[in-house]
Amino acid sequence: MSVKKSVLEAKKNNELYIYIQPGSRFVAKAIQYSFDILKQRGEIFSEEETNRITELIENKNLKDNQESIREETWDKNSVEDKSAIELFSQLSIWGFCIAFGVIIGSILLAFNLKKLNKPKISIIVFSFGIIYTIFQFYAINYLEEINFVIKRQTFLFSGIGALILHYLFWENYIGKEISYRKKSIIKPLLICIVIFIPILYVMIENK
Repeated sequence: MSVKKSVLEAKKNNELYIYIQPGSRFVAKAIQYSFDILKQRGEIFSEEETNRITELIENKNLKDNQESIREETWDKNSVEDKSAIELFSQLSIWGFCIAFGVIIGSILLAFNLKKLNKPKISIIVFSFGIIYTIFQFYAINYLEEINFVIKRQTFLFSGIGALILHYLFWENYIGKEISYRKKSIIKPLLICIVIFIPILYVMIENK
């Protein structure tokens, strides 16, 4: 997100103080500019307050960098060009894998491959999703039987499956350099919600 110092310089001191408050939602650069402007205007900060703001800026910088890396890694090839092919993004597929299971992520990726005229690979990806989901179910049950329970093991297995979909199938059969428009996830999200709400209800009732 681009931040112009001149915009912040036009603000009053009480407005700038909002930027440097604990729990500030603003990006690191905006906080840093606000802090610098306030000091230039003669505002005095204690050593404790200075350390707090410095730590806030450092934490925000770390978070901003992590978000930037995540976007570059997963959605770096998405574009706004309306002539580009419309595909479910890499980040969307990863998110559906974690939230609803690898089988759902594989369906989205299979859709992409079918749209790219790769029906055979599309079937292979969908089959992988089914096989991996079965493997995940038995693997987790086995680990529980031998009392070797990994914290958040469902998410761990889903994450591994998502990585396989990305590195084995997306990169090899869609490619690292393809440019595409992000396809809306609203429809598959609604379908997943409709499917999973009854399942969750039954699971809760049976506890």
